Amino acid sequence: MQDNFCIIRSREGQETIEKVIQDPDIRFLVMDVNLQGLNGFDVTTHIRNSSGRDLVLILVGWSSISSAEMAMSVGCNEFIAKPFEPDFIAGLLNEAYRDTIDINQ
Repeated sequence: MQDNFCIIRSREGQETIEKVIQDPDIRFLVMDVNLQGLNGFDVTTHIRNSSGRDLVLILVGWSSISSAEMAMSVGCNEFIAKPFEPDFIAGLLNEAYRDTIDINQ
């Protein structure tokens, strides 16, 4: 996976939005629900409403039905409950990457 992806980190919701808007090469976003400032739900809503791009958004949070439902309602592609195995996210990203390649060919 490391050959296919560059990881860009941010700790705050607003910073995440700015990085996505400034970098058109970002196609996949994995973020925690509990970002500082704007939370992951708010960031997802903002990105979906303003970026004009079809990003794959994966939200990570503590397991609850309401969090998973909220994640889907704001436009996340996936909600992953903590705790999780890092290989699980790697698998999701690799699958999404392959799907993106197939669509663009």
